[in-house]
Amino acid sequence: GRRWIVDYKTGRPDPGSTDSEFLEQRRDHYREQLQSYGHMLSQLEPGMPIELALYYPGLPALDHWPYQP
Repeated sequence: GRRWIVDYKTGRPDPGSTDSEFLEQRRDHYREQLQSYGHMLSQLEPGMPIELALYYPGLPALDHWPYQP
């Protein structure tokens, strides 16, 4: 009952940076792009909940949040 949009990324935190700082910076950077994808999907399936996510297999980490129109 929920659609996921997952964008796979290969980045890693810089030395001296924490994983949480890195994920927050990357979320800010890619938020608009994922919102755009969420908007397109919401037009195809109105009312279906959508989860947006950035996945970093190298960390490993999955950062996700609900799509808000």
